[in-house]
Amino acid sequence: MKTPEIQKIGLLLGGAFLTASAVQASTDFGPATYRPMSGCTKWYTSGNGHKFVVIHDMEGYFASTISYLNRCDVSVSIHYMVNGVKDATSDYPAGDIDQQVREANYAWHARCWNTWMYGTEHEGFASNPAWYSEEMYANSATLQRHLCNGASIAKDRNHVIAHGQKLVSGWSAWVNANYSFDPNCNSHTDPGPSWNWTKFMGYINGTETGVQTAQSPADGTSIAPGATFTYSITLQNSGGTPWIGLGGTEGYTLNFLSGTAMGWTQKTMGANVLPGASKTFTQTLTAPTAAGTYTLNLRLNNADDLYFGPTYALTINVGGVNNASAVSDTAPTHVTAGKTFSATVVMNNNGGTTWTTAGGYKLGSQDAADNTTWGFTRVALPASIAPGANATFTFTGTAPTTPGTYSFDWQMVQEGVMWFGTKATATIIVDPLVNVIVDDADAGFTMNGSWILVTTGVDQYGSGFRYRSTGYVLDATWTANLAHTGTYKVYAWWAQGGNRTTTAPYSVNGGAAVIKNQQANGGTWNLLGTYSLNAGNNAVSISANTTAGSIVVADAVKFEEQ
Repeated sequence: MKTPEIQKIGLLLGGAFLTASAVQASTDFGPATYRPMSGCTKWYTSGNGHKFVVIHDMEGYFASTISYLNRCDVSVSIHYMVNGVKDATSDYPAGDIDQQVREANYAWHARCWNTWMYGTEHEGFASNPAWYSEEMYANSATLQRHLCNGASIAKDRNHVIAHGQKLVSGWSAWVNANYSFDPNCNSHTDPGPSWNWTKFMGYINGTETGVQTAQSPADGTSIAPGATFTYSITLQNSGGTPWIGLGGTEGYTLNFLSGTAMGWTQKTMGANVLPGASKTFTQTLTAPTAAGTYTLNLRLNNADDLYFGPTYALTINVGGVNNASAVSDTAPTHVTAGKTFSATVVMNNNGGTTWTTAGGYKLGSQDAADNTTWGFTRVALPASIAPGANATFTFTGTAPTTPGTYSFDWQMVQEGVMWFGTKATATIIVDPLVNVIVDDADAGFTMNGSWILVTTGVDQYGSGFRYRSTGYVLDATWTANLAHTGTYKVYAWWAQGGNRTTTAPYSVNGGAAVIKNQQANGGTWNLLGTYSLNAGNNAVSISANTTAGSIVVADAVKFEEQ
């Protein structure tokens, strides 16, 4: 609405005063303040039915426009006014909504359109979008949706229109084809090109819904009779329209719907919750004094006092307390670094609550809490465990890769609520992986027959190696005492040469021969194979019983645990 008077008063006074009028809550749109004019009537009581909503800008400021329109010597009125920004501490909040004319009547805001349309003024200027705030868009969109729903107005750009709608291509022709008023009877162009119609219409037409993203305590939590506890629930606006905070309890709220209230009181948004944003609501609740299972059901409510979205529920168990005693903690005293092992922890439920998966009960790692020493922090319940019963947790752990002495401690936990009961404790020594080398000079090396010692080789292991002629049923053996049963890679080392056999037969623990060419790959470890070996003595042998005419070398072997 571009009237010179509004522009002048807005610029000069900046919202410094208001004319006296009876301020009261709006009975048409709860978040709005009803501020009717006093001493005159500037509206029609009958018309053609509200078929449109018109978006104006004030070309001025919110407070001074209220004062101006409430003057009886000004033949202009409006249904609603929306503030853009809070310009000073004495100014109204951004997005504040003021009602001047009741929705049942027809305000004087758009000349020959008046008997067809609702009108809403917005603080600001068509030439400067600085006053078109997020709060203005969100709160006005909620108002326009309310008006459209109440009068069955289509929420599209033919019916949600600018004061300068005649500038929209095709609209005037459409009006002429469908209605009996002149679409070109005014000369205004507001709210101007900076008005964000895409955002505005998106908010008007967006769905109203929400999704729960967090809750504490968890469903199934056990609470002592009569005990107080803090309940918090986080809801995300998963729809397309804002949940406005304007109006407090008259705006969007989270309300008790059904079940047991436990002291829940209506919660307001405070500030707008835009699509995609979240709001956490917190309340101190009191559990009932009688034992049983209780559910608090909550639901969101909009500015038209209509419920929307799903029901959000909290279920608690009343009548017992969590407690547990450790029965046993069975695990190996020694494990090899990086290896898996089986363990069993038994916990007795000596409290008054049933442990259930839904209630968030688990076995948790301790010392420190939630440590990942054994590869995880939680073990699931094997079944629901009633008071007095034992829970047996059997699981596979993975030892750390660093050798040392570690605590293997566990305690019951109710997720999001508490750790409880005594700890099951044990100690596990993590041993390093076995890596044993036996050389021909070591005590573990034995020979049958005569094997000649050479100490002048260039690619031998250690101080020398042994050899003898092939074609004889004689062998040499390396024996290692292994600390662990497990999987091992076994290697052989030789000093290569042109007179060596190409068919040197190695054998691990008397198994099948592994043939190696000793004329090549000398001076390094050569894999004989991967074997499952028991703790204790394990042997590798090499035989001279192969094609005659060369020599066979006995130097060193290695056992490497995997």
